Amino acid sequence: PYPDGITPVGTAYTNNDTNPATGTTLFVLDDDTDSLIQVTNANNPPGGSLIDRGTLGVAISGITPFDISGRSGVGYA
Repeated sequence: PYPDGITPVGTAYTNNDTNPATGTTLFVLDDDTDSLIQVTNANNPPGGSLIDRGTLGVAISGITPFDISGRSGVGYA
């Protein structure tokens, strides 16, 4: 569960590959605030902290497919 009323409806990692040396960052789409949230230290219990990276500019609701391009770093939902 996420704190502060965060309702994740889509998740994606940057640099999503099989190389353990590659740093990755987890991002979630928050249905409550229509924002992009960064999760720091997502793989280390208790799950890291949340950083609001800003509103998406569109309303989202329900499960939202989300991916981040490995080439450009652009997120697509």
